[in-house]
Amino acid sequence: MCILIEFDMLAYQKRTNAKAVKKTLSIPQWLNEAATEMGVNFSQVLQEALMQKIGYK
Repeated sequence: MCILIEFDMLAYQKRTNAKAVKKTLSIPQWLNEAATEMGVNFSQVLQEALMQKIGYK
């Protein structure tokens, strides 16, 4: 028995590429101070928010 499985290697590599990309952003000072006091990991929060926004699971 032989089963053909179609696989898009380029699409898979794009989705799983974990290479970090540096981004610069601006937030209000009060928000920065409050989040820093709470020990918020800005990078992690941004990643989670972006993944939720694009519907990535």
